[in-house]
Amino acid sequence: MIPLNNPLFLRKRSASALLFSLVLLGIFTVLSVVFIERLYPFSQNVAGIERANMAYYAMTTAIEGTMNTSSGRVPWIIQPQSTPSTQIFTGYTVQVMTGGTTLPAPWLGESAYDPDWGIISRGQPIQLVLPSGLNMNTMNITFRVPDLNNDGNNTEVLQLGSGSILVKLVVPNIANPVDMLDFSSRSNSLITFASTPFTIGNMNVTSLEGIESSIDSFYSASASACDVSQWNCTLKFSVNESFFLATGDPLPYLEYQIKTWNISIPLQFTTMNAQGRVYGYARSRVIPLIQLTTNAAYDHAVSQ
Repeated sequence: MIPLNNPLFLRKRSASALLFSLVLLGIFTVLSVVFIERLYPFSQNVAGIERANMAYYAMTTAIEGTMNTSSGRVPWIIQPQSTPSTQIFTGYTVQVMTGGTTLPAPWLGESAYDPDWGIISRGQPIQLVLPSGLNMNTMNITFRVPDLNNDGNNTEVLQLGSGSILVKLVVPNIANPVDMLDFSSRSNSLITFASTPFTIGNMNVTSLEGIESSIDSFYSASASACDVSQWNCTLKFSVNESFFLATGDPLPYLEYQIKTWNISIPLQFTTMNAQGRVYGYARSRVIPLIQLTTNAAYDHAVSQ
């Protein structure tokens, strides 16, 4: 039996302790590497979530700041916003589409059957805020039945004589700018359904005072005072009588397109595209701002 204080025994015990320590060190090293490999991606995700949240709040700040530059009734005067980046990939931008020569703007129509077309129905009129310089005799307007069966042909037929659209023009009184002149189409001048472009410049309308003339004449006489920022010249189309298909089924709405050709007018929906960015993380949001009507009473047209 080897005594415990024998140098040979002590050397063997030290070697065993060293070997045991190396094994433990190896195990802990492997566990540490595995733990770090698991933890590091998570820490990256946490940083990404934080930056994504910061990008969201940057976008929200941009939206609120932009909205503060405009009254809710005139969203078309909203101006684009941006901030210079204080750090790489950090900042916000707001792009705004307020007007155009084709209404609705491409791919921004409300129709569920064709995004290039808007809709008009009972209680949902079309209101155009008119600038000066428009030519009513060349501005094209088209109404059509939606492609309800999605065959790509728009072949649905309306019931003969069903439906009509009332036209209403409001312009300033040049002699007394505080006063507004109000003109409406007569019952026998109501627009009936037309699937081809038409103009309304020669349509006769009558003022509340009984003065009768064409839309183009009344608009031209007051056009110099028309100012979109003042919202003082409007042309409204309202469904006066509901439309029905030849089958007798009610039509939920008509589709429309309006082309002014060379003069931009405010869209029915001003579109804000806001984006916030923080170190390459981005959050964005598209917000449509509907144009409020000048007089909700005429959203449901009544003609006598």
